[in-house]
Amino acid sequence: MPTWTPHRILFRDDEIAQISINLGYSLIGSTPSHMLILGLPGTGKTATVLFVINKLKEKIRAENIEDVLISYTISGRTSYSTLVELASDIDIYLPTRGYSFKEAWKKFKEEIRDKIFIAVIDEIDLLILNGGRDILYYLSRTPKMSIIGISNILNVLDLIKDPRVRSSFSPQILVFNKYNAEQLRGILEDRVKEAFYSGVVEEGAIALSSALSAQRGGDARFALDLMLKAGEKAVIEGKDKIDESLIYDVVDDVETLHVKRAIEKLPLAHRYLLSIIAANQGLSPSEIYEIYNRNAPSPLTRRRLSSFLSELELFGIIRIERRGRGRGRGIEYSVFLTEPQLKRMLEDISLS
Repeated sequence: MPTWTPHRILFRDDEIAQISINLGYSLIGSTPSHMLILGLPGTGKTATVLFVINKLKEKIRAENIEDVLISYTISGRTSYSTLVELASDIDIYLPTRGYSFKEAWKKFKEEIRDKIFIAVIDEIDLLILNGGRDILYYLSRTPKMSIIGISNILNVLDLIKDPRVRSSFSPQILVFNKYNAEQLRGILEDRVKEAFYSGVVEEGAIALSSALSAQRGGDARFALDLMLKAGEKAVIEGKDKIDESLIYDVVDDVETLHVKRAIEKLPLAHRYLLSIIAANQGLSPSEIYEIYNRNAPSPLTRRRLSSFLSELELFGIIRIERRGRGRGRGIEYSVFLTEPQLKRMLEDISLS
């Protein structure tokens, strides 16, 4: 399951060392540098960071260190909701409504006092995309506070439009390279030992899952989801083995699941824009602009629409094809999905 943190992290020794060195400065009273942990989906970023911060928390408890606080959250839709979650993770209560962000921040800062605070924000790109300027501004400009952001987007800093935030954040960047097929196989074998009875999963199923995930860009989460869904299907169908045929049976479902995860937290305008492109593959920018503003509740300028399209491309959800038919006319947008997956995505993703 995505929520399970493994007891050991395979093939990420260098990354563990770099994160540990930075966060370890907090143990001697120094504030860690801001960091961005970047990499394609399924490269072990979250699992590695959680592994390190759990070890750090154990050290803090063992040595009775009281002036270091570490909080982890997946970014919310707003600065306010993200701050509430960060506070909650270290047992600080902030009301979910009724305060302005500045009021909530003041209360939060009073509770923190002069302690070192490490804010680990997963999917930080979604926070930025949803207008999370306030929390990044205050966290990055406040002494003794450190932001550790995690993102699937390698050029996530391009999403930060406020020059003050870009200047004060200025993080160390650590990129997680994609896994190869051999590493994916090792990860799967390690998880299978934990999750299944001995002999249930055939070697061919592990090899196939690893190969399919390597083709998809080295996404370990994809490989693990293949095994999870194949196991669920085996239970439903009364089978006592997971073989290659079961893996093939669940590939489309897992692909759709991953796309759904990628887009379900996007702002409404982005989801609406994506639905237009998905329903009308191969649209030009002008055609997208006309359809969007003819049907959307809030129209967009051409510049804003272009910005949204670029952001969707950053997320790897849409692709741009240039066909050389003159300026602007040779650009077409489409979605990386098969026709059945497109249909299911449009049915499943809420546009409200």
